[in-house]
Amino acid sequence: MIAVSLARLLTLLLMTACLFFAGCVTEETDQSTGQIVPPTDTKADEKAALSDYITLANGYLKDGKRASALTAINKGLKIDDESPELLNILAVYYESDGESELAENEYKKAIRYNRDDTASYLNYGAFLYGHKRYDEACNMFAKATEDVMYAKRDAAFLNYGVCLKRQGKMKEAEEAFRRSYVNDARNPLVVLELADLKFETGDFEQSVQLYNKFLSMSKQNAKSLWLGIRLMNVMGQEDKQASYALFLKNEFPASPQYSEYKVWSESK
Repeated sequence: MIAVSLARLLTLLLMTACLFFAGCVTEETDQSTGQIVPPTDTKADEKAALSDYITLANGYLKDGKRASALTAINKGLKIDDESPELLNILAVYYESDGESELAENEYKKAIRYNRDDTASYLNYGAFLYGHKRYDEACNMFAKATEDVMYAKRDAAFLNYGVCLKRQGKMKEAEEAFRRSYVNDARNPLVVLELADLKFETGDFEQSVQLYNKFLSMSKQNAKSLWLGIRLMNVMGQEDKQASYALFLKNEFPASPQYSEYKVWSESK
C-alpha cells in the first residue's frame, strides 16, 4: 500500500510540474504495440483545415452551391475569424446575394485584419468600381500595385489602368497598362485595353496595330468587336465593319457593347 501511494504521489507531482513548465510534454503510448505515439501539432492541423475550408468555399461558390459554401466559410471562421481569404469569400457571397453593405463590411474587415493582404485591396477595388465609386476604387487598385511580390501584379496594374481610363487620366492609365504588360506580355486583355485607349486618344494607327496584335492572341469578345467596328469605320473598311457588327449581334446580343453599338449606329 505504501508503494502504491508513493507511485500515485510521484505521478501527481509530475502532472503538477507540467502545469508550470512549458517544456514538459506528456507522452502517449499505443496500448497494442507499446510504442510512443508522436505528439500531434494542433496548430498545424488547424492551418491545414483552414486551407481546406478556403478551397471548399471557393469551389462551392463558383459552382453555385451557396449553402455548402456558407457552411465551409463558417467552419473556417471558427478556426480563424480574421482570415482575409475567408472574409473575401464571404464578401463575394453577400455581394452575389445583393447584400452590398454586408459585402463591403467584410472587405473592410479583411483589410483591417491584414493591411498587407494585396488580394483584399484588389477585390475591394473591383467591388467599388462595380458600384461606380471610381476614386475609391482607384485608390484600392493603387495599393494593390505596390506589392512587388504579388503573383497577380499584372492584374492589379490592369485594373488600375481601367479605373484611371474611366476617370479620363489617359497618360496614367497608359503607364499602368504598360506595367501590366511588363508583368505578363501574354495577356491579350492588356493589349486590347491599350488599343482602346489609343482609339479614344485619336491615335488610330497605333490602335489598329494593337488591335491586330490582340486578334493574333485571342478570340473576339464583345469589347473587341465594338472597338473593331469603330476602328473599321474610321479606316473606311465597311465590309469588316458590317462583319464585326453582325458577329456582335449574333454572339453578344445582351452585352453593353451591343447596346452601345445600336445607339451609335442609329445616330449615324
